[in-house]
Amino acid sequence: MARILIFAEEYTKVTKGTFSVWLNYIKVRKKKHKIFILLNKEHWVTEKYLKTLVNNIAFKKLPFLMPSTFLKLLMFLINKIWILRALRFLLGQTINLVTSPLILLYLIIYLRSKKIDAIFSHNGGWPAGTLCRWIIIAAKFAGVRKRVFIIHNFPLEFNFFLKPLRILQAYIIDFFATEIVTVSDSVKEVLSRKIFKSKIIKIYNGIDFRYLNNHLNRNISLDWKPTKIAIGYLGALSFNKGCHILIKAFKKINLTCELVFMGPPEKNCLRYLQKEAKLCKNKVSFLEFSEDVDFFLSLIDVLVVPSIAYESFGMVILEAMKHSKPVICSNFGGMKEIVENKVTGLVVPSGDSISLAQAMKKLLKNRNLRIKMGKSGYQRLNNQFRADQMAREYDKIIL
Repeated sequence: MARILIFAEEYTKVTKGTFSVWLNYIKVRKKKHKIFILLNKEHWVTEKYLKTLVNNIAFKKLPFLMPSTFLKLLMFLINKIWILRALRFLLGQTINLVTSPLILLYLIIYLRSKKIDAIFSHNGGWPAGTLCRWIIIAAKFAGVRKRVFIIHNFPLEFNFFLKPLRILQAYIIDFFATEIVTVSDSVKEVLSRKIFKSKIIKIYNGIDFRYLNNHLNRNISLDWKPTKIAIGYLGALSFNKGCHILIKAFKKINLTCELVFMGPPEKNCLRYLQKEAKLCKNKVSFLEFSEDVDFFLSLIDVLVVPSIAYESFGMVILEAMKHSKPVICSNFGGMKEIVENKVTGLVVPSGDSISLAQAMKKLLKNRNLRIKMGKSGYQRLNNQFRADQMAREYDKIIL
C-alpha cells in the first residue's frame, strides 16, 4: 500500500475542476493506498465538507499563511492603485523568498513524518502556486520517491519583466519533479513548446458516476425549473468563458426555448449578460452557483461550453455526458478532445456566435438527435473518461 500525499493550493472558489479531479482519484483509490490531503491554510475546502463526500482520509491544512497573502490582507486598501499593488506584489514575493527556508523545513519535516512515497501537487495553470512548487522541492529533500507536478490549465502570458523569473521556476520544476503531467494534448503542446524541457505526460481527467441515481433521489431544491427546451451554461460567468458569445448567439434564436446560466459571476460580465438578455426573444435565467450540479444538469436539454480562453479540458462536459446530455463547445483548448463532433455533440469555432447559433438551432429542432448524441456521450464517457481509468494512469507513474 503506497502512502500518497495530495497537495493543492487555492485562494478563491471560482470553479471546482481541480478539486473534482483529485477527489475522484481519492474515491476510487482510497482502499488501495493510504492517502493524505494537505492544503494551504486559505483553501476553501474544509474537513467537514470533504467528509460529506469521502470518509477516512487524513486531512490537514498548513498552520500558516504565506507572507504574501498576509501582506495582501494587511494592505487591501491599496488594491485599486496599480502601482501600489505592483509594489505590494514585489514586497510579498521578497518576503516569501526570505522565509522560504523555514517553510521548506516545515514541509520536509511533515513529509518525513508521514513517510510519503509519492506526492501529487495539483496546480491551476503555470506558474502555479508558490507552495505547489515549493512542496516538490521539499519532497526531494525529504526523500519522497515520486514527485508528480500536475498542471490543470494553460500557462499565463509572460510579462516581459517576469520572464527571467518564470524561466528559473520552470528550470527548478524540471529538476525537482520526477514527472510533469497535464490534462490534455492542447496544454501539453504549449507547455512542451514554451515552458519545460522535461517530457510532459498527458492524463485525461475522469469522473466517478457510480452513485448518480442515489444523488438524484435526494430532496433537492433549485430555484428554477424549465418550461421549454432548456439550453444550459454551467461555470463561472466570465468573458474568458465566452458567456458574451453565448448570449449574442442566443439573440439569433427564434425557436421556442430558454437559456439558463448557473455559476459564480464576474460583476462586469453579469451586467453585460443581463443587459443583453433583455434583447433576447426567449427567456434567460441567471442562477447562483449551487452544489446541486447533477440536479441542474438533469433538467437541461443541451449544455453549451463556449470558452475562448484558458479551457484546458472542461470537467463540466464530463458532468453533462454523465447525464446523457449533448454538448455544444468551442474548439478552444482541450474541449474538442472530449466532445466528438457530430457524434456526442457539436464543436464550433471559438468566438463565432453565428456558428454557435446554428449549432443550437440544429439541436433545438431535432429531439431524436439530442437523445442520440446524449447516449453517445454517455458511452464515450464510460469508455474513455472514468475515474478508475484516470487513477490507473496516475498509478503507472508512481508504482
